[in-house]
Amino acid sequence: MTHIVGIIGIGHVGAAVAEALVLRKSASKLILIDKNDAKAQAEVYDLADQNTFLTPGTQVRQIQYDSDWQELSECDVLVMAA
Repeated sequence: MTHIVGIIGIGHVGAAVAEALVLRKSASKLILIDKNDAKAQAEVYDLADQNTFLTPGTQVRQIQYDSDWQELSECDVLVMAA
């Protein structure tokens, strides 16, 4: 079963939620969005490093803040941490 989670806002709370979802293998796919695109991309890299030791891992990707957020429509859960 696949669970897709979107997180808007990758500050302390959003990053903690993302990390917990990856470590618990609670989501098959994570979509991260933050006003600071570089911060969101850095979090994707950090989570990818953690995923190296987890099988099967969670697919994590970032959406640019000023792009179309249409991909969020496929999410089962949306976390608003902004």
